[in-house]
Amino acid sequence: MAHSYDYSCNLRKGLPVTILTISLYSDQTGQLEAVVEANALTAIKTAGSAATATELLSRKDSSRLAIIGSGMQAFNQVLAICEVRDIRHVVVYDLDPAQAEKFIGFLKASDGFDINTEVAQSADTAVSKADIVCTCTTSKKPVFHVSRLRLATHVNAIESFSPDMQEIDADTVLRSGCVFTEHVDGLWAAAGDILKPYQSGLIDRSKVTGSLGELLSGSVTGRKSQEQITCYESVGSAVLDLALAVETYQLVSGATNRNI
Repeated sequence: MAHSYDYSCNLRKGLPVTILTISLYSDQTGQLEAVVEANALTAIKTAGSAATATELLSRKDSSRLAIIGSGMQAFNQVLAICEVRDIRHVVVYDLDPAQAEKFIGFLKASDGFDINTEVAQSADTAVSKADIVCTCTTSKKPVFHVSRLRLATHVNAIESFSPDMQEIDADTVLRSGCVFTEHVDGLWAAAGDILKPYQSGLIDRSKVTGSLGELLSGSVTGRKSQEQITCYESVGSAVLDLALAVETYQLVSGATNRNI
């Protein structure tokens, strides 16, 4: 019997809402070489992918970042995006204002982080003046209304990784001039943000412009005008997770000559 996963259960216990463990085996002997608890690596990987999308799709003069959600994923998103854009103001919204304040404290304690920050009273308020928006929640309904998005905003929809989840509304998808993801086929299997308007007949498959790899190679065009809303829909990449796990294992163990 299939069961729906209750993300709030882990939250109440102070546990991560997503749990990732990667097993690494020798390609010569089949022997188990390492078991990697990869939650932190996945957050770094996802933030790096989103930052790459942000660098390629957001306006170069983008300086205001809105973060919806305040978990590990959100923390890495802020740090990664600050590497590719000159962010001068970060606005954070969380259903728990105390958690948002705590999150900002973690940011300010990070080496080299000296950026104006504030807690927003609502997600709509947070996105209303943002150049870049990152949604980092496990929500099953849109966390902000498209009417509050300004023209030319870039949106990173990070956590809608199952068909029943939805962080951005259908109108945000419709208004986006381009939509990119890690793997297009994976998106159509998992991303509720895109699947819900598709299943309602509001969009067809041509709405998804292409993959991040195609954008990087230049085979597909990204932003076409300064006024365009752009969207990056993250669905995850097992290949990148595995590559980071191998690199981390080799770095920690010094086993650079082992074949995994």
